[in-house]
Amino acid sequence: MKAGKVIAIVSAVLVVPIVILAILVYKSIVTPMRFEDECNRRRDLVAEKLKTIRTLQEAHKQVYNCYAADLDSLIIDLQQGKQPVVKKQTLGEIPEDMTEAEAMKQGLMRRDTIFMNPLEKLREEKKLFKVTDGDTIMITDEDLKDLKYVPMTNKQKVFESDAGFIERGGFQVPVFEVKVSFEDLLWDLDQQSVINKIAEIERVDGKYAGWKVGSMDDPVTDGNFE
Repeated sequence: MKAGKVIAIVSAVLVVPIVILAILVYKSIVTPMRFEDECNRRRDLVAEKLKTIRTLQEAHKQVYNCYAADLDSLIIDLQQGKQPVVKKQTLGEIPEDMTEAEAMKQGLMRRDTIFMNPLEKLREEKKLFKVTDGDTIMITDEDLKDLKYVPMTNKQKVFESDAGFIERGGFQVPVFEVKVSFEDLLWDLDQQSVINKIAEIERVDGKYAGWKVGSMDDPVTDGNFE
């Protein structure tokens, strides 16, 4: 057999393992990147919901002096609640250099206290919204019902939630916490990648392996996604 044919045969035989090796190397680089991209996408979806839940919890505290432990109760309480709101009414033309106090004294302005639904107040203040396809739109009552469901779980998983009081400086301070673990959020992704991510956070960072807002140990309303 001529040397040229031998080289050709050897080259042909080597092509297959080289191609396989190239594919494996490519996947070893791309797969973790895709995993992290999907993790970040889901983090953003969760963060949007948790921010809205925080807004609702803060409104609940204003009305009831406590947070709601259950997300269904949170929505129901706010739908049924009323809170005093001071409204300003202008009764005449107010000069630019006149203070509000002077306008009140001269009868050009008055304040009336009315009772308003907390959800309507939030909507009026443009604090109850979501971003869809780059557009900011008001959250509907139907959206509120879906707030409890963790994104990407087809309504099979709800956020873990709790609320109560802790003592600070001799006072009982209300606290709440709403969270979802990576195990639940990333349930359908490569499980070894999920296990590695959880282990890294828990063992190395010593933090909660998931996304949450609030804390049952401290009177804070921060989210660990911020």
